[in-house]
Amino acid sequence: MGVTLSRAGRLFLAAVATAVMALAFGVPMASANHIPYTIGEVFAGVGDGKINRYSPTGVFIEQLDTTSNSLEQTGMCFDGNTPTAHLRSTNFTANNMTRFNNLGGVVTHPWAGPFNADPESCVVAAGGIYVGQADGTRDILKFDPSGVLLDSFNVATGPRGSDWIDLSGDQCTMLYTSEGNDIYRYDVCTDTQLPNFATDFTAPGGSATCYALRIRANDEVLVACEDRVYRLSPAGTVVQTYPKPLTATSFLFALNIDPDGATFWTADFFTGNIYRYDITTGVILTTFNAVIEGVSLAGLAIFGEPVVSLPSGPATLTLDPKVAVNPVDTEHCVTATVRDAAGDPVEGVTVVFTVTGSVNTSAEVTTDANGEATFCYDGPAFPGADLIHAFADTDDDDVQDAGEPFDDAEKTWVLPVTTPGCEIKITNGGWIIAMNGDRSSFGGNAKADADGNVSGSEEYQDHGPAQPFNLHGNILVILCGADNKSATIFGTATIDGAGSHLYRIDVVDNGEPGNKPTDTYQIRIFDTAYDSGNQPLKGGNIQVKRTA
Repeated sequence: MGVTLSRAGRLFLAAVATAVMALAFGVPMASANHIPYTIGEVFAGVGDGKINRYSPTGVFIEQLDTTSNSLEQTGMCFDGNTPTAHLRSTNFTANNMTRFNNLGGVVTHPWAGPFNADPESCVVAAGGIYVGQADGTRDILKFDPSGVLLDSFNVATGPRGSDWIDLSGDQCTMLYTSEGNDIYRYDVCTDTQLPNFATDFTAPGGSATCYALRIRANDEVLVACEDRVYRLSPAGTVVQTYPKPLTATSFLFALNIDPDGATFWTADFFTGNIYRYDITTGVILTTFNAVIEGVSLAGLAIFGEPVVSLPSGPATLTLDPKVAVNPVDTEHCVTATVRDAAGDPVEGVTVVFTVTGSVNTSAEVTTDANGEATFCYDGPAFPGADLIHAFADTDDDDVQDAGEPFDDAEKTWVLPVTTPGCEIKITNGGWIIAMNGDRSSFGGNAKADADGNVSGSEEYQDHGPAQPFNLHGNILVILCGADNKSATIFGTATIDGAGSHLYRIDVVDNGEPGNKPTDTYQIRIFDTAYDSGNQPLKGGNIQVKRTA
């Protein structure tokens, strides 16, 4: 820890700090207003076993209670960036940890252990959860997700223990500070101490005591060293410094990276002032105060924080277009874009699409380098509507599990626009054998003028015995195909003299009678589900022509 005090000294500071802040700001009370974490929220360890939760702009949301009564709340870590991610906190003076669910409610306390002395930081990796200890054996401990001890690493240390740790993306190289101005390295895969990442790197005349550190996605390292934050290259050389603000009257201790990857957060240990810096420019973008309950503000976590040791998984899925209207019989395509918590596209994710409504179909498509998966399907024969649901199937089990991001879109199918100058004539007593085996006869004339105004009527009679009825219909839409042979008629009709039924007739004019193949005819009625099937004419003639 940053300040080595007796227990009595800590209790005195805690009492003074709590009284002063309560008078000045009003201490937030513990809340049962648990709601799911959202990307960018700030979690501040304010002591007395409490963690204050804020929006990215500093609006207080609620207070989480570890139930540990630890005077100092130090490092925290999330086990992912999905909506179901859990939060773990190190309860420094209580010598234990707490696991919260994705709503801020305590799931397990104490979690993991036993600890030797003063667990201070944690990092989640593919193989487990690592915890650094400031005192006792000073070992780094490794636990499985349920808190069972898997391994311990007797690492080299400096003035203190394995205070603040972070694991590289190779899942093996652990970086850590020990309250000096060296950054140590240890291979947790081979159980081997490695040469330091950086030695005696702090500025002359500045503080040589360093605490929280984080590894960036580009392998740079940010570390808080009391009077400033340092940015080190992947080779361990200092490339930029960020001086402590004038409003920070004690020292910088906690540090974490924002989900945007372009900014970081740090805080003044005793005042509880929280600062967000732009990594490139060094400009402070956000400042707010977290009222301290115990001794200090000794830990910061940001939901969605980039963790190089934790493979980045899908956090969001969005569909485009969300709403679309198209004519029947056309193709509709929808694109799902999958991104991680930092907003970067995620490649290689299986997206499961499901369409229900006028069309019922499904498909699985894998996201490309842009995080996109596109699914196309053909529209129905009649107007209607579809709900398109898509989710990122992160475990490839074809089932949407809790935490797998999803989205919905709507599709409406409407009647097409009439083809100007299209005319369809049925002459010489057309008849077919319908799909149900009945003899059926039909006739009619449908015509559209040059402006698309339609006229005409259609008649169809199924003579039974399977499904006898008589249809008389008007014309709504006439379409002529580009081949100048096929055509479609939409209209409404009475059946046996009653009702209003939407029907559709599809015909193909294969030439005058005697030519092969013969003309074809099909009628479908929307609400009765009657379908004659696409049948060759047994008699009569169909003529399709287009004059415009």
